[in-house]
Amino acid sequence: MVDRRLIFGDEEKGKMLAIVRQFELFSGVQVLSYCLMGNHFHFLVLVPKAPENIPDQEVQERMRFVYNAKRMDEFEELILQRIESGDIHFRTKLYNSMRARMYDLSSFVKDVKLRFSKWYNANQNRKGTLWEERFKSVLVEGSENAMMRVAAYIELNPVRAGIVNTVSDYAWCSISEAAMGGKRARMGIIRLASGIGSDHSWKDALAIYQNKLVVRIQSQSVHSNQSIPVKQEDHAQSQNTNPLRNRCLTDGLVIGSREFIEAFHQTHIKRLNSRRKTICTPMRETPADGLCSYRNVK
Repeated sequence: MVDRRLIFGDEEKGKMLAIVRQFELFSGVQVLSYCLMGNHFHFLVLVPKAPENIPDQEVQERMRFVYNAKRMDEFEELILQRIESGDIHFRTKLYNSMRARMYDLSSFVKDVKLRFSKWYNANQNRKGTLWEERFKSVLVEGSENAMMRVAAYIELNPVRAGIVNTVSDYAWCSISEAAMGGKRARMGIIRLASGIGSDHSWKDALAIYQNKLVVRIQSQSVHSNQSIPVKQEDHAQSQNTNPLRNRCLTDGLVIGSREFIEAFHQTHIKRLNSRRKTICTPMRETPADGLCSYRNVK
């Protein structure tokens, strides 16, 4: 947020979550885990490979998730006007522009931020930009180990900040939404708990997910030889000493196994600094799990 102001109250968080769910359905990405804080948010997003062809009818159906009936009528009117003026391929051009926004992380985040900014500015009678900078992203290997490490980091944001004692006390995270019956949140947790290619029931997935969170909390706390923070008065200090905080998860480029990171480096070596002597940095909290990061920490 601009000036890092705390603008997210319950109303704003509710609106942000509604927008996220709308564009999730439009874009085809899946939010596996999330947490909405007072002035920022965290998402763990699965971005499937885009299909070779998305039929026009499906594009139109997806558009209805993010555009109301009036706006859809305006699109149709514009298409007819452009066709009558001689641009017979305008419908294809419009739908192609919509397809280009699907299965793309940057477009998904851009759409969410833009839609929320318009709502917030109208609601607060303000103008101008709302976001201070471009979002940060970290590529996460699609293994259960790596995804659960990142999910735990996301879910534990309010605990790490000293806002609540336990994750279940905070309403605006995926596990709380799922506990309240949120279908999309449950789908994300089932995916995280089950791993690729399997499918647990919601009850079993929740038990597995909660257990995995506890294991990661305990292992990080033991390795750091510190206790889990509770209701810290000095948030700035707790951010520096907190055993649940890891700069690899905020300033890194890639998180995963050594093999995954080395493959990423070789694939993108022309765009990266090929003179780097250290490619993989073991993540210090639980070195036994084999996770490393490709860091961009100055």
